[in-house]
Amino acid sequence: YRKSMGSSNQANTNRLWYPSFVWLSSTIASSEKYQEALALIDSITHKFPPLNPLDKMYLAYVKGLSYYRLKQPSPAEKNLEEAFAIADQLSSQPQMFNDVSQIYLKTASMYSSGGDMKKAKECLQKALALKTGFRDLISNVDLALIQFKIDSSEGKYLSAIQRYQRYEQLNDSGFNLKKTR
Repeated sequence: YRKSMGSSNQANTNRLWYPSFVWLSSTIASSEKYQEALALIDSITHKFPPLNPLDKMYLAYVKGLSYYRLKQPSPAEKNLEEAFAIADQLSSQPQMFNDVSQIYLKTASMYSSGGDMKKAKECLQKALALKTGFRDLISNVDLALIQFKIDSSEGKYLSAIQRYQRYEQLNDSGFNLKKTR
């Protein structure tokens, strides 16, 4: 991305590289390098702010995730609220269902890992309310795990066991699928 940045010193130049920057920031945060993700986002968006709502939503989510994992609740909530506001706007567009659903599902996973089951459940319900048409294997694995954690925390043990069995079945499927390639 640095090479692309060097050749475009003006904010109005063609930004074919921007989706790669958004993906890179998400990947860095997923690798638990939260400070690095925040530094990258701040350095790029200072000079090149996102131009479309989808990029804004993903960047706000990555910032929210990073601040949450760094145990900075105020900026985390601010950024997640921004991501949710954009997601709510985009949720009326069928072509955006998968992206919006992913934001809610990833946030539900983040909250459930942190033990905040109330917020996890709210995000999960928003993700499930969108009829995406399909969910990839990884999303289904995450969904089953989140549902298991929520059911367990609510004392719905029979349902939790069923969700966990579903999680294990999907997780084995993913492992076997990766292993055979």
